[in-house]
Amino acid sequence: MILTLGGIIVFYWFIDFSDITESDSALVTENEHLVKLNKGLNIFFIETSGRSCLTARQACGIESAARANPMATITLYMEKNSIVNLPKIDNVQKMKFECDITGALFKQFQNVRIVRGDLLDYLEGTPFWEFYRTGPFNQSTTPLVHRSDVIRVALLWKNGGVYLDLDCIVMRPLDSLNNTVGTVRDFIPNWIENGVMAFTAGHPLLRFLMKSMILAFRSDNYLSLGPPALTEAILEFCNRNDLPANKWLSCWRNSSLFIQPADSFYAIGSGRADAFYHPEVDPADWIKLKNSFLSHIYDSGSRRKIPSSSLYAQLARKYCPIIYRTELSENELPLCVGNLLDQQEYNYVEFARGSYYDSSSRLISKTGSCKLLHYSAENAVACLDALKRGSTKNTLHFAFMGDSRIRQQFYNFVRLLPDYDKKSDPTPIPFNYHGDVEVTSNILELKVSFKWRPLINDNVTETIRQWTNNERPYLIFLSMALHHLAQSHSVDDLELYRKRLSELVPILGQLANYSQVIWLNQYPTVAFTVSETVHYFNKAIRVLLQYQNYTSRPNIRVWDSSNAMAEEYVRGCAVFWRDQSLDSFLPIVEYANSFINCNDNVHTGNSALSQAMQLFYNDMCNAYRL
Repeated sequence: MILTLGGIIVFYWFIDFSDITESDSALVTENEHLVKLNKGLNIFFIETSGRSCLTARQACGIESAARANPMATITLYMEKNSIVNLPKIDNVQKMKFECDITGALFKQFQNVRIVRGDLLDYLEGTPFWEFYRTGPFNQSTTPLVHRSDVIRVALLWKNGGVYLDLDCIVMRPLDSLNNTVGTVRDFIPNWIENGVMAFTAGHPLLRFLMKSMILAFRSDNYLSLGPPALTEAILEFCNRNDLPANKWLSCWRNSSLFIQPADSFYAIGSGRADAFYHPEVDPADWIKLKNSFLSHIYDSGSRRKIPSSSLYAQLARKYCPIIYRTELSENELPLCVGNLLDQQEYNYVEFARGSYYDSSSRLISKTGSCKLLHYSAENAVACLDALKRGSTKNTLHFAFMGDSRIRQQFYNFVRLLPDYDKKSDPTPIPFNYHGDVEVTSNILELKVSFKWRPLINDNVTETIRQWTNNERPYLIFLSMALHHLAQSHSVDDLELYRKRLSELVPILGQLANYSQVIWLNQYPTVAFTVSETVHYFNKAIRVLLQYQNYTSRPNIRVWDSSNAMAEEYVRGCAVFWRDQSLDSFLPIVEYANSFINCNDNVHTGNSALSQAMQLFYNDMCNAYRL
């Protein structure tokens, strides 16, 4: 059987690139924990093309830097304006997938921030400013390269830190690097690359370098502001005829400079770029990388294939595993990330013989396929641990609020958690309990609560306001329609439901400033007349939430991608009853655990709900997979 689901929308705290306009001077997207980090170590990257999001290979560099330097501030400077004379880089659908990659990266690492604006503004106050405003700089035939060359030096001079090209994979902490650059072994002697530079702010060499670069500029030579200019400036500034590696150089104005040996940054130079992509790795290359701080991956922008056994793949698997599993692996489907709960973009495919327990589960979007994972108790705990590390709260709180259908989802969520010290209140939980339930675990530092609120009324509003002002759960599931359905006998009843929803949605929008808010669409049921009414209720909430998300920044998500599982469950029940009617001797099976219960005209069986909860864990956890 083929089931269709959908959707990619980035979590609301992801970078919403669609809202960045030409009028923005600079947009800084920071994680809330950034202020706690070591401000003494600043690692930064530059993306000057004007792309909205990172490619997977670029994101790999940032992930590796964030992993190796967890207490450093990792800054990505992104140009907001498209560079002239450049073709369109990617189609819209590919860009959307790359934005999910960028969003997943930003969500995973609390020490990463993105600054998006007109990067040439950073030239103001430097010798480059007049060169840019009135000189020949704007006549460059390779503006992307030349802009990157000048902006990196200007930022180093102003702020200090460690500059890295986006095609670097970082393997070690970089806090020992200071006032240093690196040599390469594939060019003429004394050649210094500018792909990795570490300097204190205001270092005299940097001002000298900027003036030298202005004199060296050639509009038709893409290298004129790069390594040749850097090499010549160091030779002159330090009054040298050569640049010996692994040595401190005494230079003008009582300054000094350390020349790193080739193996520090460029163990495998551009002349041997093929070594990164060859299916068989030369053991000698691993020896060269043994003492490297990082590896500059030459030719990474060429979109060459990355065989799973290649040096590039092995480095990525170890140092940027999230990006590798999401996109870089050649032999495996990328891992699904982003908003998997909305069915507008994705199609879910599951064969009758398969489920999340094997490789037949996957999502298909317009950008291609991606794979889903089966979450066991062990995987769920690892995910919760990762969520906890990214939270400022002592206890993670998942809140479920609504009627018996939400209670089903609450039970399925809790069922996947291991019974370390799990406690429930009440104990035991009565069957079909119409009351509040709370499950806690001190070991997991977790609270999962269910609030019995079957109708949209003042009680619901008050609970949400209390959460907004006080506890602010990490995530809230809610849905109230079943009891409204039972009371619905006319069009006026549907209008009353819309009215109550319209009053509730802005209050949910306030809560969405602090918590993830997910509204569960009502599933179709075995009873056809109920399913027809469900459709109108679902349509009402979709319209209201779309308007709320359009008029304000918080994103209240609608979970409707698992509807297709419920629809298939309904079809399965229809086949079951058909077979019963055709063969009167076929015994009627009692399903005591309601895994499949076609006699229940209201609730979906756990055969579908357990799969739906797996889809939710994929949505919540895949970005944290290590």
